[in-house]
Amino acid sequence: MRLLAGAGLAISLAVATTASALAAAPRWPTLAFEVHEGSGSAVPDAAADLARLAGRGLEPLSPQLKAEMEAYLTEVATEYQRMGFPPPALEPIVTRADGSRAYRVHWYAFGDPGHSGRNPEDVAIMGYRCQGEGGRREMHLNARTEGPRGLRNRLAIATGNSPGMLDQLTDKGYADLAHELFHAVQRGTAYFEANCEPPMWLYEGTAEAIGHDMAWRLRRVRTHHDPFNRWGLRAYHEAFHAGPDAKAETRTRLGYGSSSFWRYLAELERAMQSPASPPPRPGPGRVVRRDAFDYGYLVRMFSQAPRLRDGGQTLDWIDGWLRADPRLATRFDRVYADLVTVIAEFGRHRVDGVLPIPQRHENVLKVLFQDCPDVSLAAALGVDVKVALDLPEISARCLRLHRDDSLAGVLAVDLRAEVSAAQARALWLGEVGQTNAVAATVHDHPSHSVASWVVLLEPGQSREVVIANVARTPSQSGRSKPTIHVSVPGWQWTGPVPQPAGMPAPARRRPLPAPGGEDSEAVTHGPGTAQLVRETDPGVDAGCRWPHADARTQCGPVMSLVLRRLPRWLAHQAPGLSEAPAEQAGRLESFVASRATDALRSLDEQAVRIRMPQLEHGFTGTVENVLISVAGEGSEAVSRGPHDVESGRLAYFPASGRVHVEQYDALVFRGRFEGELVQLPLPNAHSEDRPRLPVVGKVEGRFLVGQPWAGDDRYTAVAPEADDVAMAISDRMPGPLRAGPQPGGAGSPGEAAAGASTGGGQCDCSCAGHARLMQELGELDRQPPGGGTDPAVVARAMCLLECQAAWTACAAD
Repeated sequence: MRLLAGAGLAISLAVATTASALAAAPRWPTLAFEVHEGSGSAVPDAAADLARLAGRGLEPLSPQLKAEMEAYLTEVATEYQRMGFPPPALEPIVTRADGSRAYRVHWYAFGDPGHSGRNPEDVAIMGYRCQGEGGRREMHLNARTEGPRGLRNRLAIATGNSPGMLDQLTDKGYADLAHELFHAVQRGTAYFEANCEPPMWLYEGTAEAIGHDMAWRLRRVRTHHDPFNRWGLRAYHEAFHAGPDAKAETRTRLGYGSSSFWRYLAELERAMQSPASPPPRPGPGRVVRRDAFDYGYLVRMFSQAPRLRDGGQTLDWIDGWLRADPRLATRFDRVYADLVTVIAEFGRHRVDGVLPIPQRHENVLKVLFQDCPDVSLAAALGVDVKVALDLPEISARCLRLHRDDSLAGVLAVDLRAEVSAAQARALWLGEVGQTNAVAATVHDHPSHSVASWVVLLEPGQSREVVIANVARTPSQSGRSKPTIHVSVPGWQWTGPVPQPAGMPAPARRRPLPAPGGEDSEAVTHGPGTAQLVRETDPGVDAGCRWPHADARTQCGPVMSLVLRRLPRWLAHQAPGLSEAPAEQAGRLESFVASRATDALRSLDEQAVRIRMPQLEHGFTGTVENVLISVAGEGSEAVSRGPHDVESGRLAYFPASGRVHVEQYDALVFRGRFEGELVQLPLPNAHSEDRPRLPVVGKVEGRFLVGQPWAGDDRYTAVAPEADDVAMAISDRMPGPLRAGPQPGGAGSPGEAAAGASTGGGQCDCSCAGHARLMQELGELDRQPPGGGTDPAVVARAMCLLECQAAWTACAAD
């Protein structure tokens, strides 16, 4: 039982507010409350109401419960005043026998004779009036305990400790009292004086959020029986702002459920007070502290008095206010995308119950996103998986990415969609388990736009991702029906790629299977990066002979397919490494030092490069006379000849590779390649017998380029807004190379060593961290090489990449 005697009892909590808000808010005329057992309006005296209660078998309030309700309302009012809210628009204020003043609230059975205008299913009602109206600003509490709704959804119950009387507030009762009192507070603010009929998602959403959190702060109420209302687990696959055309039931359901949006802002407000730089983002973890939420931002927001016509204008105004607020300094679309990413984890952390955690998690995902389609990535290279999504304006859906250990190493999974320019700029992706969503990387073409993301998966790992649709200007969000293409870009080959002198000899080759064929498990998966570059000037090999080209003539525009051994997840994390080869060395030298440079660059220099005539979207078929080169360890082999076909004095060995294109469009370039390799340099003259060059090996394999637009000058990259950049590199590094031991495991020796400079999970970008890292790199440089992907080396290289800007201000070490 939660019974506390004494109407003046209040718990003092440290709720942070700004000094300006406290100074501007007038003191309330009273903080005391009187629970009146009667309506005070339709039936003139309380005795008649009490008689009706007894006649229907409904118990009156026990003296202890009446005192607890009055004390609790006083504590809630004290907190609202301390936050800086103005006095509530609540009537009447009565003078009691002892001369003290108190707000009166009415307790009676809704729907009884004399109260037939009250819906018996309502738990409580806060009356209000708009400008020029004569409504009564009264709080009414429903005394009913019978009916189709369970007792726990009522305000109070009878435990039997006070025979014939209700003697205990329910968990919901505590939340509802604070909820209704906040409605009275809302009506006393400038915002609600200017906007008497606000959208339900604002009016009920803010009251529901602060009501539950007041019950938690003041009485440690967890509402275990109703976690979906407690945490605002609403249908986020439906439009956030149900308009006036929606059914009343829909507006109510989504309006109350939008409490999760306002609670997220309260958690963000609290997080922004952290001394950490940058402050942490709110996460899905279990709430332990009573001051985990700070609703001071509502004081600032409701002190404004814009006159708004509809929900769209309200959304845009909130977005503008969030941008201008000095504390939050954020945007509506950013908050919404981060929220739906974080709330997807509540089933594992915040939802209590008897069900196992995996079941709770699935139930939450079903409520939030309706369903979460599975995407299998087993042996998926060469296969482009498509998932059609229907995203109303300001909504979100989820996908579940599965992989198994038949695909070796860390996978960089591409997700992309071909949509309109406006739709591309409204798409976000959040990885469940992270605290930040990532705005789509957008590339514009004259006829369409491409939105894309990259998600990293470790061996045996599955991951859920949330895709949100919310525009920079919220009211301009429109319905979007993107088809999300999911694939694992890269390349495969039958045995090791044949290497020039000094590299390992090729292993026994196996037949190359078709994508998804029965023999897929026989294929070695290439961990590397596949990149397509379209060139308007071939630059070299001016005498090449493409089909339909005159001998010894300029080949015209060409395109290059570059297949690097640098792991794609690493190329994604360090963008400078995935650029055109001519630009890599300089960037790498400026970013990375010592053996870290060698570790990354040695991988990047081992590549297969394929040059062919420039193709257009929609082309399928075989391209002959393709130049394939295999580079590594300072030497190179190419697919030329092997016969000299020139009759003159000079030798000419034509390109002899082949590429079989299976798909080429805005989102995918995939197919197969093959060719016989000869060692460079080639002779520039021939002998009279015109010998056949010795073939050092045959290269053949399969490729899939998941971002064919990246090297296509017909596409224009759209610069993201400053706060739309992806998460810090170290936060998204896969476990094998993430700095420091990981939760749930001791970590590898390399991880443990890396943790010394990175603080056990993220890079230390301070000047002291820079000095420490450079010292460790020097020590590593004196040790015997541990391999190109030594975790200790690469983890430090990643920190050098991440912290380079911060370290420019540090004195030279």
